[in-house]
Amino acid sequence: PSRFGGRLASVMDIAAIAGNSDHLRASFSIGILTSRIHLDGPIDKKHKTTFSFSGRVCYAGLFTSPISKVQYKKSGYDGDVGYYFGDINAKLAHQFNPDDGVELNYFSNNDFYRFLKKSATQTANLQVASTYLERVNWANYVASLLWKHLFNEKWDMRNSVSFSQYIINSLLSDHYEENSNYYYKRYYDSKTTSYIRDLSYKNDTKFTGGNMQTVRLG
Repeated sequence: PSRFGGRLASVMDIAAIAGNSDHLRASFSIGILTSRIHLDGPIDKKHKTTFSFSGRVCYAGLFTSPISKVQYKKSGYDGDVGYYFGDINAKLAHQFNPDDGVELNYFSNNDFYRFLKKSATQTANLQVASTYLERVNWANYVASLLWKHLFNEKWDMRNSVSFSQYIINSLLSDHYEENSNYYYKRYYDSKTTSYIRDLSYKNDTKFTGGNMQTVRLG
């Protein structure tokens, strides 16, 4: 449908839970590679304001780093390979009255990857030192503010302002030094940053005339 804004194929329409308004609750899990936590519940005494928070982290690098170090040493090098990621999903909701409510949403995920390789050779007539590094960090950030208004049983309206950003930072470093009958040095460093930012406002008004009729405006 046109309300999803020009996508060519399928769309996943996902809504974060607002958090229960009865009591505070929490759950968590700890694993070998990943761990997660979830909290939600009311904030004020009247239970009109609720929150929901979820976080997850992957620490695969704690395993890939020492394993890769051992493999490097068998080949005569120093270095490691590491990878980590984490994400946060949060929502704050307030219901002013049965007809009006606002929601503040936030989501972010971050990934970190590093590949490091070092070597050093020294003889009576030759000294060689080499360091090669690749590092990539990429992330998504999404925030939105939503106002929901109910005119009557048939008419309702949603207004939202949202901001999203995808960003990737990469570093490639190649350092080489050789000292024998002559001295040779090569340093190469490349840093790049790319991002996509979107700022949008959206209105969605819906009329429900019954089981056979629904009209959307926006």
